[in-house]
Amino acid sequence: ACMKHFVGYSAPRNGHDREGAWLSRRELEQTYLPPFQAAVDAGVQSAMESYQEVNGEPVVGSAALLQGLLRERMGFEGLLVTDWHEVGNLHDFHRAASSPEEAVLLAIGGSSSLDMSMVPTDESFSVLMERLHARGAIDEARLDVSALRVLRLKEWLGLLPPPPAVRPAPWSHSEATVRLVESVGSASDAALAHEAARATVTLLKNAPPFDDDERPPLLPLLPADKGGSVRRVLVTGPAADSLGRLSGGWTAHWQGTLADDEIRGSRPGAATPTLLEALRAVDGWEVDHLPGCSLPGTAFAVRSSCAQTNSSAELIAAAAAADVVVACLGEDPHTEKPGDLDDLSLDAGQLDLVRLLASAGKPIALVLVTGRPRLLHGVEALPQVNAVLQSFLPGPHGGAALADALLGRFEPSGRLPISWPTAASSLLYPHWHAVTQQCDGSRTCGVAWPFGHGLSYSRLQYGPLLLSSGALP
Repeated sequence: ACMKHFVGYSAPRNGHDREGAWLSRRELEQTYLPPFQAAVDAGVQSAMESYQEVNGEPVVGSAALLQGLLRERMGFEGLLVTDWHEVGNLHDFHRAASSPEEAVLLAIGGSSSLDMSMVPTDESFSVLMERLHARGAIDEARLDVSALRVLRLKEWLGLLPPPPAVRPAPWSHSEATVRLVESVGSASDAALAHEAARATVTLLKNAPPFDDDERPPLLPLLPADKGGSVRRVLVTGPAADSLGRLSGGWTAHWQGTLADDEIRGSRPGAATPTLLEALRAVDGWEVDHLPGCSLPGTAFAVRSSCAQTNSSAELIAAAAAADVVVACLGEDPHTEKPGDLDDLSLDAGQLDLVRLLASAGKPIALVLVTGRPRLLHGVEALPQVNAVLQSFLPGPHGGAALADALLGRFEPSGRLPISWPTAASSLLYPHWHAVTQQCDGSRTCGVAWPFGHGLSYSRLQYGPLLLSSGALP
């Protein structure tokens, strides 16, 4: 495994990819280092440094972070690779080096502990390093350290022939290894992926329809032939019939895919239905489908709005004919710079779709599959929006998992790892802020749902508390 990106990549100052992070000692130690330390303790064999700056210093050239912290204090002994072109970026992007040659010297000769430069499209790194070594700017002993780490990893992977009398490396063309490779995508893999997708589901809201406290909460939905009242469901929204929008970037391709056949499970027991397909497979009710609106279909247009594909009259009539509306909102897959946003608002097309559906007066279950908290501008609080499910990006098995959640086939157990904002200024309410910066979850402090929020279908009651012992250890 390769742990990444070390360190602070998830704390950009303005939320944009590559933006630098400013981290206090407490934040670094308490929040960002523990996952990496756990990976090191588990024996991780490689790591990738982060391609931004931390506290004004490019990570790729930081001896303090990559040698003093990662190697010496945390005890990482594996191979350390850069993110894409980061050595060259010391000159091209960070402007910390006056030339490409000085960039190599800063990254390798400056005790940063790097071993490999990830640039498969040119050889400038090795050419410049050889030149620096020839004139004595980089010591050969420093190169030997990294060469040994590279060779040690290759040997562990079985990429080098083992010497005589040495047991085979963990990776080999043994019968067990062949069986392992052939098992990829198997029913057992699918079951694990399905369980992981279920674990992403967070129930944010679940109220009785029509504000009638005499009724049960909207979810779970129960078809009429199973004793429930749901005979007809309208499924709508741009993410309702898409596996790609459930999966996000780096799925099949850098910017993900909207070609569902590329990620659809085909083996027996490994099916990956969309949410629409999973709901249609349920006996006891009729499912209507109207897309409602259409997203552009490319990560490079994540700022574009969802274009209405059905007339307002058609959408209102379909919603009015249904017992419940399931509206699945999301984004086109994206990652890194193409996915940057200047506005956290979910596009107006999707928000207007929910408002239009609400005008029909029927209960709405809102399903969100966004990889980040998008501003909903009050649609989550509409009286007709009785339930809200969030699963971020559950992957190709997310359609089945979300259908399971809507039907109550399992208890949603997700809890928000963030506070969900109602305004861009209220995004910065994570759990570690000081008392003076805390938010109690009320709308006055700009948070729709606070950190750690998550409901279930069960009703819990706390009774008198008893101590297991009269003395503390």
